[in-house]
Amino acid sequence: MEVNGMKLVEGKKYIINFRWGTVKAFYDGTCDSLQGQECSCCNKECERGHLFKVPSTDSTTFEECQNGAYSEYLPVGNTCIKKLDIIPE
Repeated sequence: MEVNGMKLVEGKKYIINFRWGTVKAFYDGTCDSLQGQECSCCNKECERGHLFKVPSTDSTTFEECQNGAYSEYLPVGNTCIKKLDIIPE
């Protein structure tokens, strides 16, 4: 997925600047079944979008996140993903 001229790569960690703060999270890809979860950017319900996982610790790997070692996940709608400042870690 390309966002603001940068290709987001599944499994790579990014620094994401939301209005409410900055997080470091792994990109977990697109999701077509968010089922009305709130977008982490605008708080509106979304059905499709992108998923980021915040690792439990700074040393947690993407594979460990996939096995449940994450503190939270951040769904972001398809429109909002273009509004965020996302840079590779």
